[in-house]
Amino acid sequence: CESAGRPPVPLTPAGLVVGDPDTGGVAPELPAARAEGFGIHKVFYRGSRYVGRRPDGTHSRSGPGSRDDVLGWFAGRGFEAGSMLHLACHGVVQTDPATMSSYLLLAGGDRLRAEELVRTMADHPERAIALVVLAACRSGVSPHGYDEAYSLGTAFLATGVRAVLSTQWSIPDRDT
Repeated sequence: CESAGRPPVPLTPAGLVVGDPDTGGVAPELPAARAEGFGIHKVFYRGSRYVGRRPDGTHSRSGPGSRDDVLGWFAGRGFEAGSMLHLACHGVVQTDPATMSSYLLLAGGDRLRAEELVRTMADHPERAIALVVLAACRSGVSPHGYDEAYSLGTAFLATGVRAVLSTQWSIPDRDT
C-alpha cells in the first residue's frame, strides 16, 4: 500500500541496462538475453548505460555488468543516472534452509542478493526509480516461503521503486 501511494516517477531515456554479464563459467551464457538488453537499450533507452556483453559476445566498454556497476547506479544522481533498470541476466533462488537466498548472478560470478539491494537502496532514499525489469529467471519467487512476500522483485518494491516486472519461473533463453 505504501508503494502504491507514492507519487509517480517519470521515465527518462537514461538508466542502466545489464545484458548477459560474463559469469566466468559459473552459469551458461544467455545470448538471447544480451540481444534483448542491447535492443532495449538501442530502441527505448538510448541515453542509458549498457553494461555486460553485446549481441556479438564482446564486452561493453561501459562495464562488465558487475555487482559494482549495478550498486553504483543506485548511488547515481541527476538525469544522467536515469529512472530505469533492466536486468537481462541470471536470477537464482535457493530454497534449501542452509543456503536460502535469492540473488542476481553478475559478471565474474558475483552475487547481488535481495537483502543487499534493500540495504543499498536504504542508503539512497532520495533515489527515485520508476521501473525495474528483472528479465532473470524466478526473480519473483521468494526463497522464504510459498508466496512472493520477499523476492528480488518485492525487494525493489520495498525500497521505493514504483514498478517492477519479474518472473515466476525459469525462462529458456533461446526460445524466449
